[in-house]
Amino acid sequence: MLYENAKEEVLKSEGNAYFQRNLRNGKIEVAKGCLLFDEFLENYQGLKKGMKILEIGCCYGYNLSYLCKKYGLEGYGIEPSREAVDYGNHIIKQTKNSKIILKQGTADELAFQSEYFDIVMMAFCMFWVDRKYVMRVTAEIDRVLKTGGVLGIWDFDTRTPYRRINIHNRNVPTYKCELAELFLGNPQYYLVEKNSFSHEGKGFHQKIQERCALNVIYKDAVENVYIFSD
Repeated sequence: MLYENAKEEVLKSEGNAYFQRNLRNGKIEVAKGCLLFDEFLENYQGLKKGMKILEIGCCYGYNLSYLCKKYGLEGYGIEPSREAVDYGNHIIKQTKNSKIILKQGTADELAFQSEYFDIVMMAFCMFWVDRKYVMRVTAEIDRVLKTGGVLGIWDFDTRTPYRRINIHNRNVPTYKCELAELFLGNPQYYLVEKNSFSHEGKGFHQKIQERCALNVIYKDAVENVYIFSD
């Protein structure tokens, strides 16, 4: 029987183990999904210096730091691994980058005011979320993202939902599905673009288990998406 409380397992140990597995020579390279999101931001007319960006599943903040430095953004990161957060905050302190704040936490409980962020991005973390928390995570992201804000999600991308045993920790099964659909059922959310990639590089992968994608979604105002009548 697959473990039904992966959240506790990730907070206790698997988050730290994931961080340790991926850290090489003291760093992790900026993610392919982040680089694709960067390409969108380069041409996004609504982007302004000083905007607030939240990364859910930020590890030690390497993606966040890259975008904040390039665009002059105010960055916040949430990450279940205590070791990753401590490591990231140590680097932030050394570089005196006061515009980035990292905290330990999970996406189902975002300790921020409503409509606080101009940009929210989720970086390969939703596949770990217990299915009993999925709609709560969706609601929390909707709550903290401003109307007129942008959501960037990169994760596994399969039309057929999959649940798989995690080879690193059987207590933390992984899930693959089309995450954008969780938001696009709401008329306020508009799919701006979708870019496929895999761990091998940019572009669509023929093997279904290797497919990943960045979905960029815009949160429109209610009055823009509903026809009003008496």
